[in-house]
Amino acid sequence: MRELTTRMGGFLFLALIFAVFSGCKNEPDPIIDDTIIISDVCYEDTVYFQNDILPMLSSTCGTAGCHNIGTAKKGVVLIDYLSVMRTGGINTGNPASSDIYEAVNGSDERMPPSPKPQWTNLQKNLLLTWISQGAKNNKCLNLPYCDTTNITYTGSVVPIFEKYCYPCHSGPNPSYYLDLSNFAQLSAFIENGVLVGAINREPGNYPMPKGSDPLTRCEIRTIEIWIENGTPTN
Repeated sequence: MRELTTRMGGFLFLALIFAVFSGCKNEPDPIIDDTIIISDVCYEDTVYFQNDILPMLSSTCGTAGCHNIGTAKKGVVLIDYLSVMRTGGINTGNPASSDIYEAVNGSDERMPPSPKPQWTNLQKNLLLTWISQGAKNNKCLNLPYCDTTNITYTGSVVPIFEKYCYPCHSGPNPSYYLDLSNFAQLSAFIENGVLVGAINREPGNYPMPKGSDPLTRCEIRTIEIWIENGTPTN
């Protein structure tokens, strides 16, 4: 009887050990659907990851020494939709608490780090709105309407530069020493034809924005018309 009790005790002990270790298995990462949701129309009240968010991340965060695959500071990689969703701490239930948003919105550790310029309010709002709208891997192909009748520098051109150009070409240490927020430098960049050649990705010009989709035809035409009108500063 004692032998039977001992065997049963040993069996129960092994069963307990098995149950404990079985419960310690690492849960697999949730499956993330990275299929791109494509819309033929770009709606003004919608923020698109491929059009709006990825270009900002590619130029300010997902670079060498920061959050590309080779560096991956603090395990964070921000080079495409999957890496953003897996390591960016996205919280669609409470968008403002998302790690990536807290980082660019004034956390203890300044992001992007100096000497890169901090994100503008426009960029921060785009990120927050995208998360609030479900953090989808979405993309739109064209704008339903392109208003070219009342183009101004501050109201039409600067927002395009803030979105695509200022992350690299502004601040205390701009890329290639070109500060496009400085109107004198911008004017010289326009006069030599490099700006139009770069945004149109013409042969012999470095395609801009770097590492992201080109500007929309409407955005390009907005800049071209502003230049054709004599680059007024209104």
